[in-house]
Amino acid sequence: MLQRFYSVVYCLYRALIDTIYNDGMEYAGYLSFLILLSIFPFLIVLIALSSTFASFLDQYNIGWTFIIDSMPQDILVSLMPRIREIISGPPQSLLTLAIVGAIWTASSTIEGLRTILNKAYKVPVSPPYILRRILSILQFLMVTFIITLTIVFSTLVPMLIDFSYHGLSYTKYLLIEFVLFIVVSWLYFMLPNIRQNISDVFPGSCIAVMLWIVSASAFKQYLRTSFDQLDLIYGSLGGVVVSLLFFYIVSLIFIYGAKFNFQLKCFNGSLAKEKEMGKLEGKIALIAGASGGMGSAVAKRFVREGAYVILISRSIDNLKPLYDEIEKLEEFKVGSVKLIQLDLLDFENVKILTNMIESLKLSESGALDILVACTGILGKLNPVHDCELEELQNVMNTNFTANWYLLKNLDPVLKKSSSGRVVFMTSEVTLSPSSYPYWMPYAASKAALEIMVKIYASETKHTKLCVNAVYSEGPVDSEMYKQAFPGKDISELILPDKLTDKFVELASEDCSISGQVLPLSKSLE
Repeated sequence: MLQRFYSVVYCLYRALIDTIYNDGMEYAGYLSFLILLSIFPFLIVLIALSSTFASFLDQYNIGWTFIIDSMPQDILVSLMPRIREIISGPPQSLLTLAIVGAIWTASSTIEGLRTILNKAYKVPVSPPYILRRILSILQFLMVTFIITLTIVFSTLVPMLIDFSYHGLSYTKYLLIEFVLFIVVSWLYFMLPNIRQNISDVFPGSCIAVMLWIVSASAFKQYLRTSFDQLDLIYGSLGGVVVSLLFFYIVSLIFIYGAKFNFQLKCFNGSLAKEKEMGKLEGKIALIAGASGGMGSAVAKRFVREGAYVILISRSIDNLKPLYDEIEKLEEFKVGSVKLIQLDLLDFENVKILTNMIESLKLSESGALDILVACTGILGKLNPVHDCELEELQNVMNTNFTANWYLLKNLDPVLKKSSSGRVVFMTSEVTLSPSSYPYWMPYAASKAALEIMVKIYASETKHTKLCVNAVYSEGPVDSEMYKQAFPGKDISELILPDKLTDKFVELASEDCSISGQVLPLSKSLE
């Protein structure tokens, strides 16, 4: 119990640091402006919808009184007159195309929230703009509908319970906090472009609602003592500044709640992974291209999972920094990492690779349990008609032919294993090649690699071998990316260490699929 308390405190601290140092303060300002911009269009749409659903009740006005009385009127003093005007008599133009503009403006806040939550959850790639706007409008209408149901419910409560509306003050405030919790949980769950369980968002929602209650009370006390000073500085704009400052605090707490959810999920994920480590215990894995970013990440993860790893690179010197990192891992065992200097384009030496593996005496039978190939080069980016034969052959040989020849020569030792596994690294370029003009040699080589994987899987379907290929759905921090997009910001790129889960899954004995090309899912660790 005490350990759980410490873990929550740790996540609260990490969320605070993340909010301060990763633009949380700046995004709160952006969001507070959007709220101020959207509050009146939102109320207009809400009135139009709620009047349709709730006008059949004689208690309709009670519902809006319930909402208005729950607002921090001392804080929103400059906005309340217009809010009351809209509620008492919504603009008649609602039945015209003006409603479309109101929905578009109000839904901008939803889009802003999505952008901020994607940042909080470290989502590397967002959907296209048009899709995001459509989702924002639909989700805005859903939020409006939920609030409308709350208004209807609030009018029914005094009708169903046999005591006066004024006697329900405590129930009213409990209901408001509960509705806030539900709405915030829904926003945390639905808006970010990431898969999560609904229970994952509850802790941050609780934190946000509690901090809102405390901050609203504290802010009211501050205004009672200091509003005259604000009025002296800002004059007639004092009320607007107060409202904007309040929205800033609300936005900052909302962002902090999302950051807390992310930190807590990372912490729980780390604990779960520690318990699950050892999926490759005793397995012998050969990793080609181990000196590269993804190959290095897979090598470290496999060692943590208990595997013996054979690392291949053109130069031993390129592998030494990786070996030094692996030595520092708690799971490192003396003799569990072997380094082999081998150029995969040196086909004569590749022929005797099986002899090299057997000479290491890692297994009595000389079997190889796992082959992971993360080799590849981008080559020059040129139009098809400008591509030179030599350049095409170089890319094809490195990305396809070398991998084929490696698999061809390791086939016997892989089949000796009771659970042989093969994983090749391909690219998302093959999914939409038209989006990558000038990438023909690279795209063609990766497409050929995927075809080889599927055919080899078909040929070995009656054996214990499983062969698959994987690709990253977003840009990965690598030398190839820097070569393809020089000068681009790399701060938001996915780190290779975050993409190793799928490699472990496909390399383990539990794997039962073969011949698939699968996306790498990002770990939140």
